Amino acid sequence: MNAHDDTNELRSAPTLRSIPDVDPFVVPDGFFDRFPQLVQQRIAEDRLTSQRWSWSLAGLMRPAIGGLALITVVILTWVSWPTSNGDVRQAQLATYETPDHVSDDLEADEVYTALSSDAPLLAEADLTLSDAELAEYIEQEEIPLDLLIEEL
Repeated sequence: MNAHDDTNELRSAPTLRSIPDVDPFVVPDGFFDRFPQLVQQRIAEDRLTSQRWSWSLAGLMRPAIGGLALITVVILTWVSWPTSNGDVRQAQLATYETPDHVSDDLEADEVYTALSSDAPLLAEADLTLSDAELAEYIEQEEIPLDLLIEEL
């Protein structure tokens, strides 16, 4: 059998051989006594730095937000402010002509009495269709037959 020689392996790995032969997991003296104070000091420094940034950012953002709000109010006021288009509207109304199919002779009382009577308005209209006309209407409007059957 071959004897296991550790020194031959170290000769083939010079980087491994350059590592000192000490325990890397040794804690420095007084580490645990100083560690809590170091952590608290670091936290206080970070808070102070973040407060400085927040104040400087707030110092810049407050005027910017105020300016944006002011611009928004001015724009909304300008858009919604009533204009003097009354003269233009009056001119448009003056040039408006009543269409021929609209009668100016109607009185409001006559319309109310005609609508309030018990007689139906379409009593005189003849809405009967022949079978051929009804079939043509269904075909032209593309009404599904199953819908008609459900309605009957």
